[in-house]
Amino acid sequence: VNMPYSIQFFGNYFIHGWPHHPDGTLVSSLSSAGCIRMETENAKILYDFVKTGMPILVFEENYERDDFAYFDSFGDITAEKYIAIDIQSDFIFSGKEIRENIQMEGLEKLLIGLTAGERSFIGSTITTTQHALERETIVPRFSLDEENTLFTLLSALLVESSEEAMYAIKTHLGESKTLSNINRQASVLGMLSTEVKSFSDHSQNKTTIRDTVSLSKYLYFNRSSLLDITSGKFLSAYMNPKHNNITPIHALGKIPSFAGGFIPYDKDEKASIGLAIFEIKVRNEIRPVAIIVADSEDPEKDILTLFNSVNLQSN
Repeated sequence: VNMPYSIQFFGNYFIHGWPHHPDGTLVSSLSSAGCIRMETENAKILYDFVKTGMPILVFEENYERDDFAYFDSFGDITAEKYIAIDIQSDFIFSGKEIRENIQMEGLEKLLIGLTAGERSFIGSTITTTQHALERETIVPRFSLDEENTLFTLLSALLVESSEEAMYAIKTHLGESKTLSNINRQASVLGMLSTEVKSFSDHSQNKTTIRDTVSLSKYLYFNRSSLLDITSGKFLSAYMNPKHNNITPIHALGKIPSFAGGFIPYDKDEKASIGLAIFEIKVRNEIRPVAIIVADSEDPEKDILTLFNSVNLQSN
């Protein structure tokens, strides 16, 4: 079908006017592939207004600040900086040094995945080069000149913290361009204390717990498809069947309320930062709770401690 005045905003999703078949027949209002459809005259107004590269944020109608109130929450954790927060009401269960600078320690991979998902078609093919295979990674799985979809590489990157996938993606997109796009994306999201200068030297990259909260909100309310990938849900025809065995390298995926997140791994050592989003039932309401820890001896354990504290008191 023809989609008049199409504006791509994420992967294979577009904002466009009313689609029609080659013979001019309009597509039924009951049929959709997931795009945002407008009346054609309104789509033209929007199309003529926007410019290439303009940020597009798509919100659920029910995403509004509310006055939902909680109780105090605490836990015995090793992280020097952390937060457990309802990302819809902004209620903080527990937090410490949320505005202090922290090294990203691999969280750049999540930003690379976000940037790649927004700027490239998830079904596009990327070839694994020798440069990518030279990286030490937790789960080696790709071979020289192997062709995989971006979706497959995103799955390995976000679920297994794959160094191979990271280098394959950034090489495909261009390293300097990827860095520029990541920093621009962070600025658009209000992550004003976040800066990524290098993919190989984590010490040059910085963020804050507060900025990472902004990222978690964006993922949960605007990029649920990417968040689904991080949780190990592979509901896409673009997945290479050869790599269907990609599984989370942490235990959070076994928790039913786990909506997604990212715990990067640096070679054989766990990095010191972790982000997880849970959908926790509180007073018969499902609440989105982000738990972020940094400078932690064991991010996974600290996240579980905070989660259990919040979940126990919520029930």
